[in-house]
Amino acid sequence: YTIDLPGGWFLLGYLNQSISSTEDIMSPISENLVILKDYAGNVYWPMFDIISLNTMEPGKGYSINTDQPLGFNYSEVESSRLSSQDEAFSSNYYNAPKNTGNNMVIGIPENSWPISPKEGDEIVVYDQNGLVVGNNKYRDNGSYITIWGDDELTNEKDGLLVNEMFLMKLFRADTGIEEELEVLFWAEGGGGYVINGISIVGSLLTTKIVEKQLIQVVDFLGRKSRKGHDNSIQLHIYDDGSVEKK
Repeated sequence: YTIDLPGGWFLLGYLNQSISSTEDIMSPISENLVILKDYAGNVYWPMFDIISLNTMEPGKGYSINTDQPLGFNYSEVESSRLSSQDEAFSSNYYNAPKNTGNNMVIGIPENSWPISPKEGDEIVVYDQNGLVVGNNKYRDNGSYITIWGDDELTNEKDGLLVNEMFLMKLFRADTGIEEELEVLFWAEGGGGYVINGISIVGSLLTTKIVEKQLIQVVDFLGRKSRKGHDNSIQLHIYDDGSVEKK
């Protein structure tokens, strides 16, 4: 039975009766396969040699993206290379983002880093309000992050709005410090959220985040005061020029 893939995105049901290796099943169209992903945001991305979606299972559906229209047939796979599974990622530092039912994927090629991160470092993506919408571990063969969009059926904002710009940071495991990731240019896509979008970093910079330092405390008349010294309203002046009322 031949399935006509139209090129671009297509919802593909798995028709075999047994679990099989994703790489084996997709091998006949590997040259034209852009990416395959499941509902949980796991991917098979040949460009980066990433297989977090290790197997395909009966009764499940998958989103497939190909670079052109083509016919696809499922083959019965007698043996599967299941030992190559990329273990599911679980962060030790951040809460898991909510699976809202819509997502996009960011790819970071190894050659886009000015200095490669280390094993154990994490890439985390935020919305404009500081909500974690995606995170994943750094991989030395190329990294990816599935980021989640807002679920319009809920009252709270639990993901990115369409076209909302996302913010990327690198968490250094050895120091416990976050660094901002500034994308100098995108090889594909961009820095705004698009449902089922694919964005690939061309080049980026890392910038250490330095906490602002309090340099002076004054009252409303500009007289010097001591932090927490009395119950009157105080103005805290910081080294970045910002002022906070306390």
